[in-house]
Amino acid sequence: MTRVRIGLSVALTAVAMNASAQVAQTCDATQLAINAANLQIIAQGSPAKEQFKTFHVKTKGENIDSTSDTRAIFETCNVLKNATTTLSRDDGASKMKLEYRIRRDAEGWLTAEAMTITMKDKTLTDWKGETRYTPDNSGRITDSVMTFTLNNQPAQTRTHYDYDAKNRVVRMVAHSSLQFFEETTELSYDTRGFLIRTSSGKENTTLSWSDDGRWLKSETETNHPYSVLYTVNECTKWDEQGSCLVQKRTETEKYAKQTTRYTFAVTSDYQYF
Repeated sequence: MTRVRIGLSVALTAVAMNASAQVAQTCDATQLAINAANLQIIAQGSPAKEQFKTFHVKTKGENIDSTSDTRAIFETCNVLKNATTTLSRDDGASKMKLEYRIRRDAEGWLTAEAMTITMKDKTLTDWKGETRYTPDNSGRITDSVMTFTLNNQPAQTRTHYDYDAKNRVVRMVAHSSLQFFEETTELSYDTRGFLIRTSSGKENTTLSWSDDGRWLKSETETNHPYSVLYTVNECTKWDEQGSCLVQKRTETEKYAKQTTRYTFAVTSDYQYF
C-alpha cells in the first residue's frame, strides 16, 4: 500500500542529493550507496545522500481536514533505526485513519501497518499487515514479503529489487496473491545520479532538481479503478544543506462526473550527523 509510507516518502523525496564532505569522511562510499538504496525502498522516495540523525515531517490540509506526522531516527551512515507515521483525513464524504511503524532488527527491517477508510460509518477498506525487508550479504535489500489482510481477506505480496553497478535501484517486481498488487516499477536516473522518473502500470512520477542538487518538484499520476489522481509536490524553502523545509502539495482527482482538488502545507525538520 503506497499511501502507508506517505510521510517517509515526502521526507525522503525532499532531501538534498549532494553528499557532504563529512559523510565522505565517515562512511564508506559503497556502503553509503547501499544504505541510501535501502532507505529509498522502505520509504518509496529518492536515495538520500545527506547523513541524517532524525527527521520530522508534518502535513496539514489547507482546504481539507487532514493531518499527518512522521518521525524517523537513524544510526550513522543513513541506516534507518525506526520510524512512525500517523495520518487522519476527512474530506466530508469519507474518513481515513492510518498508522505505520518500522523498526530495524537482526534480520533487516519489519513494518506494522494499519489503515481504515469509512463512509457514513460503513467500513470501505480495512487493511492490516506487516512487511519484512531482507538484505543480502552486502546489506542491500533484495526482497520483501508483505503479509496482510484486506477486508478480512488474507494475502501476500513478494517484491524483488534489481540494482545497477552503482547500487542504485532500477527495478521493483511485485508478485501477489491479489492481482491488484501485481506490479513492475522501473526507475530512471540522470547523468548526475539523481532519480528523475519512476514508472509502472498504475503510477508514474517525474522529479525535478536544481543545478546544485536541490529537489524542486515532483509530479505523480496515479490510476485508480474509478479515478485518476494527479499529485504535485513543490518546494518553496530549503535548509543550508539543500533539503526542503517547506513544500506545497496539490492533489487533483478526476472522476467520471466530478473533480476534487485539495492543497496541503508540508513542513520538515532535519538533524544531521
